[in-house]
Amino acid sequence: MDLTDYLRILRGRWLIVLATVIVAVVAAWVTSSVANVGSPTSSYQASTVLLSTEQTGGLALQTVASLAKIEPVAQAVAQNIGYAGKPLDLADSMSVVADETATTLRITATSQESGDARRLADAWTTELIDYLNDRKLASATSRAEAIQEQLDELTDDIASLQGQIAATPDTQDDLLEAELTAKNSVYGSLYQQQQSVLSSGIEPVGLEIVQHATSVPVATSVFQPPNSRIARMLIGLVIGLLLGAGLAILVERSRSPIRTKQAAEQHFGYPVIGEVPRSGSQRRRETVMTARPQSRAAHAFRLLAATLTRLGSNDHPGEHQGRTRRIQGAQTILVTSAGPSEGKTTVVANLSAALADLGRRTLVLSCDFHRPFVHQYFGVPGEPGLSDALASSNGQRVLEGRVWASSIEKVAVVPSGRRPAKPGELLSSGQMRRALQEAKELADVVILDTAPLLAEGDTAHLLPAIDDVLVVARAGKTSQDVAQRAHEFLERLGAHVIGVVLTDAGESTVPRRYYGYDLPHDEVETEPESEPKPVGNRAPKATDVGDIPDSRDTGGRSSV
Repeated sequence: MDLTDYLRILRGRWLIVLATVIVAVVAAWVTSSVANVGSPTSSYQASTVLLSTEQTGGLALQTVASLAKIEPVAQAVAQNIGYAGKPLDLADSMSVVADETATTLRITATSQESGDARRLADAWTTELIDYLNDRKLASATSRAEAIQEQLDELTDDIASLQGQIAATPDTQDDLLEAELTAKNSVYGSLYQQQQSVLSSGIEPVGLEIVQHATSVPVATSVFQPPNSRIARMLIGLVIGLLLGAGLAILVERSRSPIRTKQAAEQHFGYPVIGEVPRSGSQRRRETVMTARPQSRAAHAFRLLAATLTRLGSNDHPGEHQGRTRRIQGAQTILVTSAGPSEGKTTVVANLSAALADLGRRTLVLSCDFHRPFVHQYFGVPGEPGLSDALASSNGQRVLEGRVWASSIEKVAVVPSGRRPAKPGELLSSGQMRRALQEAKELADVVILDTAPLLAEGDTAHLLPAIDDVLVVARAGKTSQDVAQRAHEFLERLGAHVIGVVLTDAGESTVPRRYYGYDLPHDEVETEPESEPKPVGNRAPKATDVGDIPDSRDTGGRSSV
């Protein structure tokens, strides 16, 4: 895809882009209001450094760092500073790092206010030390209680021995005395141990504050949004444009449109025999063959006409998908598309002009009774036309008085006429078959402009009566699914599809500059359009095959 493809997508999906931009700008305005635009925000950090002078209650520094952010410590800090939120949320603003080599512990607090960061670091340090002291005392108390249970048992044993010694004669109490002495010795040892445990439990942990908390400003992020509300809304506008463009391209991609010649051939199942580039600035209902004859689009139509002339030659049988046929008489080409707005009628108008340049007398039949406007390309009235002729059964020739000489030499047009109530009934009638036979007598090539295949069913009635079908698809619009459905439709009806014409092709078959032939628009000479006039009423003879003379020689009137 080139830049023009992306621009076309954005132009077609402008509502998506606009909606995304509006949402982004509104979001920027709302966030700027909530964030109190005009008041700068900053972040501060405060760190307290502790030195380990001895084993911290039997715990390593890494263990102390892990215990520093547990819930009991966080709850104590929250009560200390009056924090009303969740204690663990408060712990998220803390950082505790242990350095085993230097035997130091760094406690860092982060806050939007300098004083808050300092108070939080001090409070966390205090509560951590208190927690460790309480834990150390609780551990010592538990051990002392276990020793006390042993002392109580020894006290009972000693009292029992003393009673036994008192009741025993002096000559028989030596053994009891020795046992009593041993019990007393154990008791004394356990008592000293208990006192030592209680004494160590009330001593503070070996953490000494070597650096008190001091607040310093820090950058909280790499990108800081501007304080101005207008600046934030402009940023929202840019972001909205980028997101909207991406979303529009994503939506377009989801449709899987055909963009290249290879994709068209793959999904239509027919060869691409023409690639028509975008013709640039062009007035509506204008043929580039006359308005811009040296443009790339005009060259593409000439190449298409030459291809069709070669494929439709009587001396060279055409071959398509294994089927060989020989064309008799004038060539009839039905031009259609899978859906609307594919450039079908534009191809009809320019192809007829290109065939006329090759000396082929061309008659255009407007068989699209739903949205007919091929006559506008040639400057002829829309009525009377083909529908009026088909509805009439006066015994005269069907096309008599319905053929208009156009402003393009060797090109005549039968407009669609009034829109009928039942188009399919007219196109499948015997009158239509006679009209096609008369058209083949009047021209070398008869081109039928028909309704889109998948939008209307009228085209199916014409397929058995024509020689070739030319399918038109617009690059970037026709989806792959639609192309496959069109292929199935044509194959089911046994249509002889001569090929596909890809309009708005990104890659032109004709270079932009080739030996200076791509002239500026203002250097192109065009012939003035002559006033359209209806064809005369002279009945044709059997030898009057294709009496469509030059409009310059007959004053715009073709003799029939």
